[in-house]
Amino acid sequence: AYGLDSLRDRQPITVASVGGQQSLTLAVDAEARGYSNSAVAYRCVAAIADNGSSVPLVVRRPDGSEIEGHEVAHLFNKRPNPLMSARVFKSLLLQQGELAGQAFVWLDRGETGQSPVTEMHIVFDQVDVIVDKPIAQRPTTADVIGFVIRRADGTQVPVLPEEMLWLRYPHPFDPLGCLA
Repeated sequence: AYGLDSLRDRQPITVASVGGQQSLTLAVDAEARGYSNSAVAYRCVAAIADNGSSVPLVVRRPDGSEIEGHEVAHLFNKRPNPLMSARVFKSLLLQQGELAGQAFVWLDRGETGQSPVTEMHIVFDQVDVIVDKPIAQRPTTADVIGFVIRRADGTQVPVLPEEMLWLRYPHPFDPLGCLA
């Protein structure tokens, strides 16, 4: 059900803050059109995503040591949700990363958002990153206080930082930006 049509309809990612709002210049639309119309671009993205999807995720502590049996690593590598295999999940995630420079994964932590992770779902809707300081003060990822998923039907879903994995290729000059 998801695929190139859903990529074509995506909007630019917006980074919002308490003191203002800034729209990043990266829009998936142009990349999606090129991707869907070019066999070479499609095969390049597919090759990267398919190869990367065979690599298991390892969660590490700040000192670099592996956390054995981590719930996110287990779900990521075995069965992230009832609808897709780990291989398909990782491939879609990597395709989003290649096309948009970033991907968002919602972690189902129950009603409170604080329980253990039971499922992981790729977010196909627009996501706003909410920070606790004005954009003029150059917030960093340390200032992220949450996310808002903007569903296609207009529904806005607030998400705690603990409920979202924000995977991206970082922008060298913008701490909240990304590069495809």
